[in-house]
Amino acid sequence: MIEALQAEPRIAVDDSDRAGDGSATADLIRSPREFAGLAEEWRELFASSGCDNVFLSYEWMSAWWEQWGGAVSLFIVAIREPAGRLVAIAPFCVRASGRFPFSRRILGFLSFSKACCDHLDILVDPGFEAAAARSIAGVLMASRRDWTYFEFADADADSPRLIELRRVLKLSGLTELAAPASLCPFIQLPGSNLEFLASLSRSMRGNLRGYARRLEGSGPVEMRCVTAAEAIEDAFTDLVRLHGLRFKGLSHSSSFLDADLQALHKRILVPMARAGRVRIYQLRVNGCTVAALYGFTAGRRFFHYQAGMDPAWLRDGVGAACIAGVIEHCISTGAVEYDFLRGNEEYKTYWTRTARQDCTYRLFDGRLASRMELAHLRLMDAARVIKRRIESLRGSTRSGTEQPVLHLREHANVGMPN
Repeated sequence: MIEALQAEPRIAVDDSDRAGDGSATADLIRSPREFAGLAEEWRELFASSGCDNVFLSYEWMSAWWEQWGGAVSLFIVAIREPAGRLVAIAPFCVRASGRFPFSRRILGFLSFSKACCDHLDILVDPGFEAAAARSIAGVLMASRRDWTYFEFADADADSPRLIELRRVLKLSGLTELAAPASLCPFIQLPGSNLEFLASLSRSMRGNLRGYARRLEGSGPVEMRCVTAAEAIEDAFTDLVRLHGLRFKGLSHSSSFLDADLQALHKRILVPMARAGRVRIYQLRVNGCTVAALYGFTAGRRFFHYQAGMDPAWLRDGVGAACIAGVIEHCISTGAVEYDFLRGNEEYKTYWTRTARQDCTYRLFDGRLASRMELAHLRLMDAARVIKRRIESLRGSTRSGTEQPVLHLREHANVGMPN
């Protein structure tokens, strides 16, 4: 069942929003059937908005919902111009947390957890940002019975759409609490692979040449890119095998090997392949796959999601050689960004000095339950700050010197030695 809810009787859209003298309407989508009914319009909006984030695609959001939707309630806000064309989607859901009398309902992004989705945002056609923000905010504020507070986790901190929505919500009297979320290193790709290689450190370039010689000395070397729907599942199975080999015998495991997460990706593979958004690269030596890399494309952006490699070939640098081959292919196909996604693992610093910081934004209104959550989270934040300071002091005492703290923001240096 779909609930139709207008934030205001008529939401005026000024000339700058390109809707003439008309108005926009907002529908609140809470039914899986109606969510599925948005599929084609969602895809059209994804394309017309110029979105380059695969995690906002219908294929990704619907697969996440099919896998984990039982734990949340849909709360998707769809904005239409007077002629009925879809011009914005706020892909939200509501989840319950805690037990009575401390239970709360948290409204946030669909696909908010478990699958490592970064840079989450709302979809808006260019020119409708202000109208969409007003309309979405109106729906949210008219539905207070459904939420205790908002939690926009792993959000794109630089999104003008989300900035505008947050601004309107704060003008409505909400209090915002912002916190850094995932750190996501990325490469701004140049026009040629030669330019990219020149940007690397001398030692890294030397390592790549050495790895290439070793691999070529072991037999014919081939780099494959699997994109076809009929081949993608077999390639994924091989990638999982290689990823599992990498962690076999280690003291820690990989969340990527979790059965539920595997099930999500098996749902995603074929639809993503049909949409032209998934790639699995294979580095092969003597006809055998020794390393593989799994990623997605949207616009001119490549998302490095996961990789696997045969431990027997680690000393030959198959991981680095595979990444180098993927970057070369991305450049040759017109990509302008290679996004490593969340995590500041050391290997990423060998490829880039830049990273963007996603953020989590929580917003609270004046109701008692919401104010209590705000106070609780502020106390938790203060406790974490005190704990970090104590740990830093202990570390400084043990080492005899003060340890530097690195704070990364958009386009900040990651701090890789040359």
